[in-house]
Amino acid sequence: MNKKGNITLKNLARSASATALLLIISKILGFAREVFLADRFGTTYIADAYVIAASLPSVLFALFASGFTQSFIPSYVRADPKNKARFFSNTCSVLFLISLLITGVCIAFRQNIVSLLAPGFSAEPAALTARFIAVISFYLPIFTIFNVLTAYLAAQEDFIPGGFCDFILVNLVLIASILIATPQSPMILAYGYVASMILPLAVLWAYARRKHGLRWEPVLDLHDRDFRHLCTLAIPLGLSLMADQINGVVDRMFASGLGEGVTSALSYANRVQSILLTLTTTIFIQVCYPRMNLYFAAGEKEKGSGYVQKALLIACYTSIPLVVMFALYAQPIISLIFQRGAFSDESTAVTSVCLTLYALGIPFFAFRTILTNTLAANMRQKLILRNTLITVVSNILMNFLLVRAWGYRGLALATSLSGALAASLMYRDIRTLNLPVFTRRQAADVVKYTLATACAAAVSLPVYRALLTAWSDELSALAAIAVAGIVYVFVTVLLKSELLIWLHAHLPSRLQILRGYFPVSEDESR
Repeated sequence: MNKKGNITLKNLARSASATALLLIISKILGFAREVFLADRFGTTYIADAYVIAASLPSVLFALFASGFTQSFIPSYVRADPKNKARFFSNTCSVLFLISLLITGVCIAFRQNIVSLLAPGFSAEPAALTARFIAVISFYLPIFTIFNVLTAYLAAQEDFIPGGFCDFILVNLVLIASILIATPQSPMILAYGYVASMILPLAVLWAYARRKHGLRWEPVLDLHDRDFRHLCTLAIPLGLSLMADQINGVVDRMFASGLGEGVTSALSYANRVQSILLTLTTTIFIQVCYPRMNLYFAAGEKEKGSGYVQKALLIACYTSIPLVVMFALYAQPIISLIFQRGAFSDESTAVTSVCLTLYALGIPFFAFRTILTNTLAANMRQKLILRNTLITVVSNILMNFLLVRAWGYRGLALATSLSGALAASLMYRDIRTLNLPVFTRRQAADVVKYTLATACAAAVSLPVYRALLTAWSDELSALAAIAVAGIVYVFVTVLLKSELLIWLHAHLPSRLQILRGYFPVSEDESR
């Protein structure tokens, strides 16, 4: 690797490290947010109504705008350099107007939306959900512009401000609104939800204006060549991103008829696993995706595939032990995080079962996210669209079948199974493009992670049982998980994992304490 390449990689490594730190802080804040929500409202109808209403902007964003914001980077790097500022303004104008229109429709037909999203709600929860929707719908246009702005900054390889606003400020405002809200004044939750996006957008826009001279010009041109190119990629990619939202809506529709608290229990469990899932994929999306697009756009497939290889290995390294730890310790984890205030023993039991079943899908969802973005970077819209349609239909069918046999357990399991199907379809298509994103060397590394996970679990369980005689269930589980983590890292180092060798080679020289043990990585030797 030449000197310029090393500088670029080190800059990306610094950005990735900062993004990882912000992400970890945001997950801590996210856990705190869920803890406070569970403490204040437990699995009551207020929590159910809030979960349903708060999911609406995400569903609508996935429906019409997520594909545009995710496709913005590959379209932006391919746009005419003289037209890039106009392209940004045009994209913002079109999406903002569409989102305002959708917001008005949601407010006008909020009662019908509640009947669609939560057909099993009784009169009181349905009425509160409709009131929430009347306020939370305004989140959509703000959220849309925020995501376009974040994508613009990522295309400039300026990641930290967007990460700070998205990961930190949003959670701080949400936590404040939850702490202020009470069962007697639940509408504060809705107002706080909207405010949690207004502040980050204002801060990020001020930064982009000062640092990059960004302006939003009054442009509205649906026939612009670059915008039309964006649309051709955005529609299939948007449908792919919408798959999770559609699956979530279907889950909540079924859950609303399974009794009070099931909807919020599924939400709490899904939130915990999704928080950890983002640790396996967000750094790739935030930091590596723009650079990968540049390589693929320039026809340098080997360099672009190298980023995908590392992203998949990171996903495997982090997700495989997570699946096992959730399977072993879901109940004490949920009890530690949520069981206080209105969150009862029954709530813990239901939520922990859902978490175990959701966790099975973590590796598959991570693979699907990374491979979908790889297909998008290679402009394979039709493959993305086809796989998305198959995945959504299969998830709905599995929901119908499994909910009859296992109730809410079937809903969580169907989600994980649909993730496995989606990852398989994406990987098959990647192979047809002859992109070396997962070779035998990477497969051998995954075997090492699996062996290390088995060793970690074998050590962790006796530690957990021994500590139960003196400590609480929750503290014993935490200590056992910590021991498992140490064993897992130790064994993967002992087995000379390719990923760890690569990461070690890109540490500052003073931190490369295993240089005599690890062989020289390929990147370092070039």
